[in-house]
Amino acid sequence: MPEDWRQSIIVSLYKRGDTESVRNYRGISLLCTAYKWCAEILRIKLEEEVGKKNIIPETQTEFRKGRSTMTYS
Repeated sequence: MPEDWRQSIIVSLYKRGDTESVRNYRGISLLCTAYKWCAEILRIKLEEEVGKKNIIPETQTEFRKGRSTMTYS
């Protein structure tokens, strides 16, 4: 993916309270939409391939859809 797509614009959003206090703002990063689409398509394709080839053992629950750390003991 092009390097430009991976750069984000950081914007400060006001939450509440004193507008002069830095603590009352939070930052969000705005990424290129094309980058997010490509990353999502890549993630979906990787999950499909990993699922088909049984690369990850069943006891691996972290970072897997529909699983939690409490799934297996």
